[in-house]
Amino acid sequence: MLYQEQEIDPSLLSFERFYRFKQQATQLAVLAIYGKPLGKMPPKFQLSLGDDFGEAPGSLLAMAKQSGLSLDVPCDDNMEDSLKVTPDGTLQMLSQSRSEYNINKDGLQKAASPAGFGPGTPTEESPLYFNCRQDDIKVIGKLGSGASANVKKAIHLPTRTLCALKTISVVQKESRDQLQTEIRTLCNLGQHEGLVKFYGAFFTADSGEVCLALEYMNAGSLDDFTKKLPGNRIPEKVLSLVSGKLLAGLGFLHSKHLVHRDIKPANMLLDLHGQPKFADFGISSSLGSTTEMCETNIGTFYYMSPERMENAPYSFAADIWSLGISLIELAMGKYPYETNKGLVDTILEVTNGDPPVPPEGEFSQEFRHFLSLCLIKEPAQRANVQALISHPFITQCRGFEHELSAFVRSVIPDVDSRIIQENETIDMEMC
Repeated sequence: MLYQEQEIDPSLLSFERFYRFKQQATQLAVLAIYGKPLGKMPPKFQLSLGDDFGEAPGSLLAMAKQSGLSLDVPCDDNMEDSLKVTPDGTLQMLSQSRSEYNINKDGLQKAASPAGFGPGTPTEESPLYFNCRQDDIKVIGKLGSGASANVKKAIHLPTRTLCALKTISVVQKESRDQLQTEIRTLCNLGQHEGLVKFYGAFFTADSGEVCLALEYMNAGSLDDFTKKLPGNRIPEKVLSLVSGKLLAGLGFLHSKHLVHRDIKPANMLLDLHGQPKFADFGISSSLGSTTEMCETNIGTFYYMSPERMENAPYSFAADIWSLGISLIELAMGKYPYETNKGLVDTILEVTNGDPPVPPEGEFSQEFRHFLSLCLIKEPAQRANVQALISHPFITQCRGFEHELSAFVRSVIPDVDSRIIQENETIDMEMC
């Protein structure tokens, strides 16, 4: 192992873990770049890393030049301008709207934006503070994991509030971009009953991870919820109540000129009161007006609208298609297209074939018509939130919300109330 005789300053080990290079030579070189000599380390040290090592931030190259080292690694040249870690362990992020976000172990601050930057900010904004301290959070279980984040069940000790702790690394560019988008969206959206609440965030410099404290939805995702039902199907009346509430959240999102871009059953969460909410805003896109279009193709492939699969510009109507496909899946207990033929065949079926419709006789005409409005292939003709929320499929079940709550509780028992009352329970469930 190269340079194993060298003494390493323990204060620099956080940066070693932060960038997670997998070879000792690479780790020592990165430590040297951060300004402290490592004894016999030569002034020139050439590194050539494969793709499996990920990306090094652009600031590494600048530091390498200053210290006389040569670092040849895949690099995100824009990171130096958009994301920095200060010596005191504060992560500084600069969003596309030029708003600055500072995150450390004591919480998150959105600094005042310069006048004229970002939609709806003709004058300078006031700072926003989300005081969620790392020391106030205690992890008590695991909830799930994804490609760019892990989610744990936690408790905010001062308030005895359960929360979902979403942990995202800032090492990889993809997760870093999603983190910036999600934090910007959560800070700017405010609170709405159809969107998961945001309590705050903190940054751990040693691991290079940001933790987002989000509302804990104790019935899980609709994807998980259906697996507890006969045939993996949600009854139509329940879907009517759920859809009306989700449409209210989606309407709020669209009113803020945001396209979610990743609507699917796994991103629709449910609490024991029967309130569904959208989550995961890591790839949402902000449009300057209701007439602008998105052009990047990102999200979960099987729920994409035809225009997105064809790589055409898209807007709010793409979310409506994704909602319709999700509702058909939740009603029928399976994804409505054949997926065993391969990716290309699925694209051809979605873009060239007829939109899916639940079988007649198993579902009401109101539900089938509602879905047909969601799944019009031409986005300009697809129904918008306002038209759908006044559809008979939605309006016929208003006033029966108590039945939705009773149904959810009949499927998901309330096992969490004891956690916020008993310290012993917290200790027993530590992971």
